[in-house]
Amino acid sequence: MDRQESIELDWDAVELQVELYDMGDRSPLSLRAKMLEVAYRDGYEQCDQDHHELAMQMDLLINHTLGNA
Repeated sequence: MDRQESIELDWDAVELQVELYDMGDRSPLSLRAKMLEVAYRDGYEQCDQDHHELAMQMDLLINHTLGNA
């Protein structure tokens, strides 16, 4: 994972290709767009879940101290 370069994606074009894929178009471009959409959605959901779990841990740490603190 060294030297990762940031790239800009035209998400409007990706969404259009995803819609074409969902309607049955199986061209390489629409397939790649669908893969991007799935990876982005799964990554977003994982990040949201991680954020929720960390918030729960912080709440537990702050509100339920152990010992004689």
